[in-house]
Amino acid sequence: SPTNNWSVMNPLKVNNTSFAFAEGNLDISSSQTGTNPAMTSTFAVSTGKWYWEVYIRAQGNGSNIVGIASHPNDLENQSYAGFSQNWMYGYTAGGQKRNNNSGVSYGDTWTTGDIIGVALDLDAGAVYFYKNGTIQNSGTAAYTSLSGLFSAYNLVYAGGAQVLNFGQDDSFAGNKTSGSAADSDSEGLGTFFHSVPSGYKALCASNLPEPTISPNAAEQADD
Repeated sequence: SPTNNWSVMNPLKVNNTSFAFAEGNLDISSSQTGTNPAMTSTFAVSTGKWYWEVYIRAQGNGSNIVGIASHPNDLENQSYAGFSQNWMYGYTAGGQKRNNNSGVSYGDTWTTGDIIGVALDLDAGAVYFYKNGTIQNSGTAAYTSLSGLFSAYNLVYAGGAQVLNFGQDDSFAGNKTSGSAADSDSEGLGTFFHSVPSGYKALCASNLPEPTISPNAAEQADD
């Protein structure tokens, strides 16, 4: 009975079996070149402000993506991983934002050793991306008018490798050994390499709404 549970990447929500999972499903990599292997996270949210980080252990292809996906979606049936679908909103290694078969210049390119931050504000319906602690596109949201249920989304192929931190480990499984801000979220939870934007929370169970029946509920069910 853990006191808190953190999001990881979901090996059941993938479109390709070429992924290699490590570090408790936080380290994901693929050498696949024929299609675009992608996956989503175990946690999905519809309200609130959420932040997580992705360490680029290996860039791989310039079209590799850090982003978000809305639910429901048909990722498992997408050989190109929703790359051209309207339910995926991403920031590519080539510096573009990507959605619905459209790539538009957005921010800096990223490569091996960079850390990409995702700030998802579902109260305002917007998503922002950071590179090494600096917000991209001069602070203008990558996408707006977002509504519904969203999770983390990562597309990794052609030798790419990414390590996620939803607040569990600001060293990214030992890949970063110095320079961390060791910052927590607005609730004092988690440990992040870069400073967390004001008001944003980690994707963990303690930050989700309390279930009606739970150890912390004032009344317990009779049955």
